[in-house]
Amino acid sequence: MRKRMKKTALSLTIVIAVLIILSLPSYVLSPQNDNKDKDNYTVVIPYRIDGRKENGSDIKLRGTYLFKLINHRGYAVEAPENTLPAFTLSKEKGYSYVETDVQFTKDGVAVCLHDKLINRTARCEDGSMLTDNIQISDITYAQALTYDFGVWKSEKYKNTKIPTFEQFIKLCRDLGLFPYIELKVNDLYTDEQLKSIADIISKYQMSNKVTFICFNYIYLEKMHSLCASSRIGFLYNKKTPLMIERILKMKTPENEVFVDARYNCADEIVDTCKNNNLPLEVWLVDDEKTLDSADSYISGATTNRLRYSLG
Repeated sequence: MRKRMKKTALSLTIVIAVLIILSLPSYVLSPQNDNKDKDNYTVVIPYRIDGRKENGSDIKLRGTYLFKLINHRGYAVEAPENTLPAFTLSKEKGYSYVETDVQFTKDGVAVCLHDKLINRTARCEDGSMLTDNIQISDITYAQALTYDFGVWKSEKYKNTKIPTFEQFIKLCRDLGLFPYIELKVNDLYTDEQLKSIADIISKYQMSNKVTFICFNYIYLEKMHSLCASSRIGFLYNKKTPLMIERILKMKTPENEVFVDARYNCADEIVDTCKNNNLPLEVWLVDDEKTLDSADSYISGATTNRLRYSLG
């Protein structure tokens, strides 16, 4: 009888252990890559990349603020940058934050594109390179759709089209992604164009989930007036003056304002940010050693490839 009870107890223990293992998040079960694999930045804390525990409760990962990893133009390590496949892959890789750039076509359609010229990421229908320089602002969206924005990266992404900003926001809403939207400093956005961006965000009820970043205070102030609950981040490098009072004026009970500094400029302003209770994030960091050595006050980093996993 005792032997039978021991066997029963052992069986129950095994079953319980199996159930516990199966209930663990997938990132816990995944084998860890060695240090040669730069696609995984291994840390020794059981938290997700967006600074949240698996059950969704907020935690403080570094310094005062929740730490974030923002995927630069989607997961462009594998997929063509600033395309829906790249943003979808960001989600699949475990990111909660994705960054994109906004440009406008000749007929006023907001699209996700970093460069003014489409030549670097666009190809003709037959896969050949463009022979003439073409600015996105000189062609209509219908004309932009005649180009292939995926095949330059891989045949796997052949026939990928340039996404509209609205398609991007809708995808973020559907996938639970938090967008970082960069307004280009050298672009002359009209008030009508900025309002169209705000209208799209409002349409999909994403105002309190988006972050605007820019080197231009004026554009940030205009977007703040249009999207009062959106986060506002001033992009900083040695060429741009840091106007703390101007940034803090955009702070309300509904939103958060912060400085987003080039990583090699962060040390010179970290004390200023601390003294003004102003969160500090950095860009662009793809080296785990750089992130390890960053000041503990830094609360986020834009990256092409670094991902959190269990150590």
